Amino acid sequence: MGRSRRDIDYADRRTDPYIKTIEEYNRLARAIRDDKDWFVPFMELVEHYCDADPTAGCLHIVLDDGNLGNSSIAWCAGLAHGVNDHEGNDLANLMRIMTMDQREKVYASLF
Repeated sequence: MGRSRRDIDYADRRTDPYIKTIEEYNRLARAIRDDKDWFVPFMELVEHYCDADPTAGCLHIVLDDGNLGNSSIAWCAGLAHGVNDHEGNDLANLMRIMTMDQREKVYASLF
């Protein structure tokens, strides 16, 4: 079974990931959990992601529409995984460990 056109589109757009190693991902995840020095690097990741798709791709319902609940973020992570959008999957999973206050800070800074 071949890849769908949508899968190819996502895979082709995500050729320069912002987070390149598991160590970088874990460092940002720890910073988010500790609520220390996470905001700027996370927003750089969001900006990098949205450069490829200004409507926020697989995270549209979260980053563009403001649906910040766990179920919305989990849905986005599943969608990103399903279309091989590794950066979107990273973003969604990082947002899953955020507090609601942290999520609201991210969303408020987008507008």
